[in-house]
Amino acid sequence: MKRTYDEGVVAECLARLRGHLRITTGDLDQELRAKLLAAVRAAENQIGRVIVRSDFTDVFVFSSSVTLDAPLISVRSVKVDGVLLSEGYTVSRSAGTVTFGSSVTGSEAEIDWEAGMEQIPDDIMIAVLMMAASFFSNPMDSVMSLPTASANLLRPYRHYEVR
Repeated sequence: MKRTYDEGVVAECLARLRGHLRITTGDLDQELRAKLLAAVRAAENQIGRVIVRSDFTDVFVFSSSVTLDAPLISVRSVKVDGVLLSEGYTVSRSAGTVTFGSSVTGSEAEIDWEAGMEQIPDDIMIAVLMMAASFFSNPMDSVMSLPTASANLLRPYRHYEVR
């Protein structure tokens, strides 16, 4: 899977992280960005949702329905066996799925989509900042788990899928 972060959102988050750490220059931005994105991915893994708006492209084994990362914002393109489709599928933003009609068949589907939160809630942002600050302050592999406060802030946003 290929993921490209919305750089405007990342820049806003990076500015907030600098403020959180009381860093006034951009000298450490490359390192801070790496810690920030690691914290974002850790938080996303905890809640089962994409936090920072991102573009995704992935190739799936063809099936009648494909589940994408949530919250789904839009599907930009769908290809089946390399052929760009303009019809023959439906998108459910609420379910985060692309469902193919019976006339569409193939062996693989390549889908390009956008997912992420329209607005990152403050408690999720604070949890991400706390984790990024912890990663920055403890560069050794000494952080055994999420800091308790950030785990507690993320808990209400956990998304479980029953199968």
